[in-house]
Amino acid sequence: MEDDTSADHPAVEDATAGDVAAWALYTELSLEEVNLHLAALEEADLLGVVEESGRATVYLRRRSDHLPLAGRWEPVPERDYNAAWRESIEPVTVGAVTIVPPWLPTPADAREVLVIEPAQAFGTGHHETTTGCLAALQELALAGRRVLDVGTGTGVLALAAARLGAAEVVAVDTDPLAVAAAARNADVNGVVVDVRAGSVHAGG
Repeated sequence: MEDDTSADHPAVEDATAGDVAAWALYTELSLEEVNLHLAALEEADLLGVVEESGRATVYLRRRSDHLPLAGRWEPVPERDYNAAWRESIEPVTVGAVTIVPPWLPTPADAREVLVIEPAQAFGTGHHETTTGCLAALQELALAGRRVLDVGTGTGVLALAAARLGAAEVVAVDTDPLAVAAAARNADVNGVVVDVRAGSVHAGG
């Protein structure tokens, strides 16, 4: 692995300076290997991970040389980051549910479609935890049931539960950006979900 930690770069550098929207860390690792360090990456303001040809590129809001990953750092201009991120997102189908970003056409063979705008919240449908939960939801008899989605992010799981027949769905998140994204996605999809700011501990 190539570890670019020269003295020309500080240990931590914010991506908001100038025209830099993010920092890209080009690794020799697979997406699965990078996901093992997800907690540390989220603490460093993780924006997203893209895998191409078996190698993962990690996008962070700040450059940090104290991560448990090695690789080559490059600043990413605002326009290039947004374009690269959008190009990396593809529709995801899990069972009968297909998740599509609003800038892509709906696949012709899609059955239950959810249009999800990620914005700055977690939940494009690509992460293994999301696909696993989507698969599990479809194995449950949700008709007439009440569902609570804690840490809803974009609201993708809450919306899926409602589409799959749940009588009442409550989605909560402590992040105001996530609450706004989930409420907006519910409106776009014409799904009734009670989106709330708070946590189960706060009783919100």
